[in-house]
Amino acid sequence: MANSKVVFLFEVNPESGLHTFKGQLTCIGYHTFIGPDKNGHQRSMIRFEFEMTDKNSNEMQADSVIDSKDLSELRMLASSAGTEDSNLTIKDRKIIVRKRAAGVRKYALVRSNGICEACDASAPFNTPNGDPFLEVHHLTRLSDGSPDTPEHVAAICPNCHRRVHYSFDANEYNFKLINIIAFKER
Repeated sequence: MANSKVVFLFEVNPESGLHTFKGQLTCIGYHTFIGPDKNGHQRSMIRFEFEMTDKNSNEMQADSVIDSKDLSELRMLASSAGTEDSNLTIKDRKIIVRKRAAGVRKYALVRSNGICEACDASAPFNTPNGDPFLEVHHLTRLSDGSPDTPEHVAAICPNCHRRVHYSFDANEYNFKLINIIAFKER
């Protein structure tokens, strides 16, 4: 987002009046239309279309969507601009967002070649399909406006992923990782 706003969804329980947190939303588009305001006057309105962010992330876990292991082909897919076309349907925009993000994830995993890009250790285990297990970490948060591109992600082991988020030196460790990826992506 241009202004780095994060949108969260809460639902109210009509019986208790309490609100339940449902998750973070990702804006996948918007459109304008003419409609009545609260006084019944016609005016221009904006309708934003959102998708649950967790849903996007979970659906992208299936790398079977992208079979290629060719790094240049994956880079091209992951770096594609994802043009915002107002003629696209919400369903089409969702598909573009998912495919592009899956491409970024797959690119980082192939680039790492099964080695943690933070600590240089081999992946701790293999997935059921035999691929090395590494987690893809965004070096800067998407919710802060960071692009979902190859130079902004790293494939790292679960220990390093926890360290980069929860350790006393998390910011320094993440900065080190940013430099490692910048060097790889030159």
